[in-house]
This record gives sequence, C-alpha cells and structure tokens, in this order.
Amino acid sequence: MSQRHEVLDDTPEWEKSARGCVGSTLAGKWRLDSVLGIGGTSAVYAATHRNGHRAAIKAMRADRLSSTSSRARLVREAYAANVLARDGAVAVLDDGVDGGTVFLVMDLLEGETLHARARRCGGRLAIAEVLRIGEDLLRVIAVAHAKHIVHRDLKPENVFVETSGRVRVLDFGLARFDDSVETLTTSNATLGTPAFMSPEQAWGRAREADARSDVWGIGATIFTLLTGRFVHPSQTPGEMLIRTATQPPPSLADVAPETPRAIVRVVDRALAFHASERWTDARAMLEAWCVVRQEWERAPSTEAPEPRAQRDTSATLAPRSDGGDRTSDPADAPELLSAATSLHPIAPRRRSFSERARWVGLVAGLCVLAAAMIAERPTATTLRASVGSAASLAATALAVTAQDGPVTPEPAPPQTSASAAPASTASASAAPASSAPLLRAHSSIATTAATSSPTSSQASAPPNAEPTATAPAPLDKILDRRK
Repeated sequence: MSQRHEVLDDTPEWEKSARGCVGSTLAGKWRLDSVLGIGGTSAVYAATHRNGHRAAIKAMRADRLSSTSSRARLVREAYAANVLARDGAVAVLDDGVDGGTVFLVMDLLEGETLHARARRCGGRLAIAEVLRIGEDLLRVIAVAHAKHIVHRDLKPENVFVETSGRVRVLDFGLARFDDSVETLTTSNATLGTPAFMSPEQAWGRAREADARSDVWGIGATIFTLLTGRFVHPSQTPGEMLIRTATQPPPSLADVAPETPRAIVRVVDRALAFHASERWTDARAMLEAWCVVRQEWERAPSTEAPEPRAQRDTSATLAPRSDGGDRTSDPADAPELLSAATSLHPIAPRRRSFSERARWVGLVAGLCVLAAAMIAERPTATTLRASVGSAASLAATALAVTAQDGPVTPEPAPPQTSASAAPASTASASAAPASSAPLLRAHSSIATTAATSSPTSSQASAPPNAEPTATAPAPLDKILDRRK
C-alpha cells in the first residue's frame, strides 16, 4: 500500500521528538513504553501506570498547544469516544496536563489496524473478511450518525481489529456534531486524509461534510481493501486532491473484475461523485451490505473465496460500456438488494421413481417365491411356475432402472383358466387404490406362467383332480386365502 499522506504537516523533527519521549514518565505516574503511532497533531504511546495498569496515552504536539482548534479537537475526541465507547469507539479513561503536554488516557487495544492488516496480507483482503469487517464498521458509524456525530476521517488507519475480531473506530478528533457550532477550524478548511476524502472535503467545504461524507470514506476504505490501491492513485497529495474534487471515481468492477456484482453496486453508490447520489447515511448502506453478506454466506462454501466469486459472477462483472453513471438512484434500493440473489444454493437430491420401483419389485418377487415354498402340497409344476413368476417379476423391476417413469406392464394374454381370472379380479378390487397397478402386474405375470405349459400341469395332476381345471398360480392362491 502506498505511503500515507496527511494534509497537516508531519515534520521529521516532531516525529523524532515524539520517539525520544519513550522511557520518560508523564504526570509522575505514567511510564511511556513504546510508540504506537504518530500523527500530524499527536502521538500515541503504550504506557504503564505506577500501579501496573496498562493503557494508551495520546499526547498532543507541544507546538500545537497554542492553537485553540487543536485543544478543541482533543476535547471533542474525548467526548465522542465516550459517547460511542459501548458501540465500537475507544473509551477515554482520563485526561491531564504535564508541563506543556496535554494528554488523554485510553484503553489499550490488542490487535492491528486495517492498514497494517492489509499490508501484512499483501495489500488486499479476502472478500469474506471484507464483508465481515465492513459490516462491523458500518454498525459503529451508523450509531454515530444516529447520535449526530460525523467522523470525517474514516480510513484503514483509523479502523482497528482486535485479536478477538471486534472492530473499533479510532481518532474522533475531526468529528463534527450536528448540534454544535463548527469551531474546530476556520471555514473552508481541508480536513482529513486525501486518499479517503470525499469530493466536498477535497474542495475544502468542511461545513458541507455530513453523514454522506463518512459513507464515501467507508466506500473508499472497502475499495482499497479489495483492490490494493487508492480510488484516485496519484504522485502527490495535491494531485490526489484535485482528482478527487474533479473526477468521478472508477467503478470497483473496472479495477477488480472478480468482485461480485452486488458488492460492486453497494461500493459504487457509496463512492458517487455527487453526495445526493450516495447512501444517505451508514444505516442505509448497512442494510444493503447485510443482504449482500447473507447471500454470500448462503452460497456453496469453498476453502478459497476468490475462485468462488469468479465462478459465480463471471457473467455479470463486465465493466459497463454505456458510459453512464455507475451510481444508482435511491429508488433502485430494492433492485440492489435483490442483486445478491445471483448466488443460489444447491437443491436437495430426490430419489427417482425407478429406484423405488426396483426395490419394491425385488421384494415382491422374493415374497412370491417364499409363499410358493410354504404352500400346501407343493408339486414340481407349481414350484416351477412360482420360480418363473418370481424371476419374471424381478426382471421387470430391474428393467425399471433404465426408465424415467412408472412401470406399465404389458397386457395379459387371454385367460384360459376358469379359476385364474376371478382370483386376479378379486385381489385387485380388494387392494388399496395406490397398489392396484403393482397387483395387476403381479396377476398378469402369474397368469402368463400358469398358461405357459398346460399339458405338463394336467399330466402331473393327482387321479382325483378335475381334468378340466388348471392348477392356480401361487400368487392367486395367496390372495384366495386372504379372501
């Protein structure tokens, strides 16, 4: 990530002086252990109280103490931080003056800023991580906007991610309260960091900076985390201010085409050149962001989120070629919220009818064979007919696996036995309606087996048997008993 540029002058002498204070004692009770950060007007140290308690000390530059606006900035930071301490800001525990040094005592956090995190990860963060951090950041700023507090300096350096994963917002020194008179700086002052300033801030219209300016800063932060570059890359801070003030920002899809279209639309609207075309505040942007994140998490999970985004959205992420404005009207919010539905979950698998029919047929064939074996006085002919019936039924069931629909048995040949037809008809009428097709198939198979060798059946019959009657099929005998 490129070097950060502050509007306020950060001289080497001040940085050298700030680092030289490490090891000294402040107000006779705080030992300054190390430097956590150095800004244009103050330095932050990790410190230890004489009772062993550790905290962060924010000390103002000595040459800035004569400035009324600088002292007012420290006071308003303490106020804003305590108002939002429970919602994601860093609480101010104490304040004091030691000689020419004015300082604040704050909670000491364990973790890293988004700037350090992105640099450690090669300049970019994964989409899933940006979605989570972006939602937490928006929640904090949404509470601030609800309490009429505008941060006006949102950037990766001022977003802190604790080791527990909680997101904190730092440095409310430039914050503005809507119900207060602007006393921080003179009118038309340029406030903030050029890479994350909104166009109205780049023009120096500090009084016009409102919740939509914070939305722009959040959009620029997300843009940088996803692409690894600033919205308006420039050689100098002045050039960056000019480009921000005069040129619409590029679409996120143009810089990072692999980004899902729903994320692109939310970020592009946050970075709209005209404030009236942006999200009205952090709460409005949060609602859309939550929908995008929920749809992302519902999509089939993979170990690497980047290939998944490319697979699911490759057909919808081409840069716009119509040359139109990439921002959207507030009336487009419902369409934006539905844009995330391009990611669909996989439908559950349904077992086919052929699979069910195969197993039913196999079980029915085995039942026919078993019934024939336990029938009264089985003969070779009846046993042979039952085996043939079971084999035919099993073969028919196995053939179902090659079909997509239910089995349609072939028509049975004309009845040649006076006893087979009534048995089939009675059994079919006694069975439930849902099993009628299967019973009809069984009857036809049994009838075919019974009529296949009538001569051998009559020849093997006992002497007292009726010469004109044919031995009934095994399935018919079972159904006759049930009657």
